[in-house]
Amino acid sequence: MKYEFVAGLRSKGIDQTSESLKKFLNCTYEKRDSSYLGEYNIFSCPESVIVQYNYVEEEGEWNEPEFKSFHVLVIVGETERPDYFRSAVENLQINFEIIKCTQWQ
Repeated sequence: MKYEFVAGLRSKGIDQTSESLKKFLNCTYEKRDSSYLGEYNIFSCPESVIVQYNYVEEEGEWNEPEFKSFHVLVIVGETERPDYFRSAVENLQINFEIIKCTQWQ
């Protein structure tokens, strides 16, 4: 079964979060920037894991408006390992909340 996994973190920044996450995931990330997503970091391990800010400055919009207190999001678009990514986020020892863990139909 495939899941979409999104966690909100009360982290100061995506680079700090990505560096900590890199140790747990044991893979590297690439820094990117787009007008749609803003500044973000992407891992390939084998899932695509994105660490991005919840508020996208260029768009003037929140990705998860109901969770504005979480400045950083960890997004796994399609995974069979949602528990693994929950453990990865827990391992960061940062205040977090699972925003979505939705099974794909």
